Amino acid sequence: MLSCVCNIDFELRSNRIDHLASILRRSSRIIVAVETQLAPGVPVPDAITAKLTFNGTAGTTYSYSTSGLVTSQQMRFALQADGTSLATGMYDYTVEITSTKTGV
Repeated sequence: MLSCVCNIDFELRSNRIDHLASILRRSSRIIVAVETQLAPGVPVPDAITAKLTFNGTAGTTYSYSTSGLVTSQQMRFALQADGTSLATGMYDYTVEITSTKTGV
């Protein structure tokens, strides 16, 4: 399960499952990458945060600088989860990307 929770328009692209699978074979750190972009015509947000919830465990919320972003720009968020105690298998996860625009 992949979800994108946004309070300004983003366009969710792909999460590179093939690349993720090769990383999982080499490490107990799970990396989930989400590619998105600011929707055309939408103002650049003042702040962006991202959080990975993996197998029901919420991770850290990370803040990203919006300095230098422009409308329609593509972005990639890569977030890690600890998989050291997990058996090989498939696990649910969500990525929550939140953007904030002051005065809207």
